[in-house]
Amino acid sequence: AVWAMYDYNTPHYGAPYFQAPHGVCDIFRIPKLSYYWHCAELGKEPITYLYPFKADTVVIFSNAEKVRFSESIGGRDFKEVGVLEPDKGFALRHPPFHVNVSKWTTCYKAEGLVGGKVVSSHVYHRQSEPAALKISVDHDEITADGGDMTRVLLQLVDKNGTVIVNNYEPVRFS
Repeated sequence: AVWAMYDYNTPHYGAPYFQAPHGVCDIFRIPKLSYYWHCAELGKEPITYLYPFKADTVVIFSNAEKVRFSESIGGRDFKEVGVLEPDKGFALRHPPFHVNVSKWTTCYKAEGLVGGKVVSSHVYHRQSEPAALKISVDHDEITADGGDMTRVLLQLVDKNGTVIVNNYEPVRFS
């Protein structure tokens, strides 16, 4: 299922702004979509992760029996679309769930159900205009001995905290 754990920034079809989709994480150890499939298929902890796969399709990776799917415009007042069964035709313990959505919907919620009870959930806001830079580190403390280090992750996010994945405008620091 996976050729390499990490994608080493391999150009995808020669385009400078697109990276190859293979790998579970990118070169900076940021999980890619296949990471969540692996968590659902192989992990022991309950997980539900949804992602807008296309403009009109959402894919959900979950190790739950069923998924309750809801939509919202603006992130408030979710309307339940229905309780989904896993996709058929996959030789997997936990097949993905696919659902068609409206292109006008701005927010989705998926709740993983086991025995009718919610065991995991994920809310996704479609990305909007960039609003802020978010900074995080792997370790809060490092030893100032010249040999210790940590990764500092800087992400461009919108007003909902959704990471902007396709911004090609330069960001300058001073």
